[in-house]
Amino acid sequence: MLYLSNSQIPVCITGKFEFLEVMLVKDIIDDVKVIYREDDEGLEIENIIFEKILKKGVWVLYGKKDGIYECLNVGKSINVGSEILYDIACLKFLGYEENSNANLKYINQFAEFKDFNYKSKMTQEYLYPYISKTYKALVFIYVWNMNDEVIEKALAWKLHATFWRDKTPFKNSRKNFYKENKEGKLQNLLANFKYKKDIDSIVKKIETLLNCG
Repeated sequence: MLYLSNSQIPVCITGKFEFLEVMLVKDIIDDVKVIYREDDEGLEIENIIFEKILKKGVWVLYGKKDGIYECLNVGKSINVGSEILYDIACLKFLGYEENSNANLKYINQFAEFKDFNYKSKMTQEYLYPYISKTYKALVFIYVWNMNDEVIEKALAWKLHATFWRDKTPFKNSRKNFYKENKEGKLQNLLANFKYKKDIDSIVKKIETLLNCG
């Protein structure tokens, strides 16, 4: 008898080339954990980045503004640990260059101008110093153990990730684009996605982790 991971649910495999992939909600939620957390003063209080070196997955970034946590970004990577290391380096070691002749407006994937400019091919190098200047108590959270584009997009839309962009950015802002497109976009993304019911469970676990900080 074959059992699923830590559960006691038996799985029967009936064909030579047939196999069953099942992921329980408990397994998914157990993978949702804080990778890196700072306190309100910017001091590190949690760090398991090393565990995620060479690990694929999806992560989210939160930060506080006026005492309230806000989802700032969502990303997917084949090497989550290394990606977050670079993001933190930009947060910690690059100052925000407000008067640097940056000529491109930072407009997120929801057609919202986010009040700063950047230079071509230097998006992260302008974005993360701006985040560091504007937010505190930053938290990176690992939310999915596969490099999955659907999960990244679905969480970004559901959480209204402030600075998230996907491939080709908007050149101009549009009023009410997020409000008018959110439900339809999520329906299209999750229509044939086998784990769509687990998105809400992930969001609840994120909220729990934020409240524990």
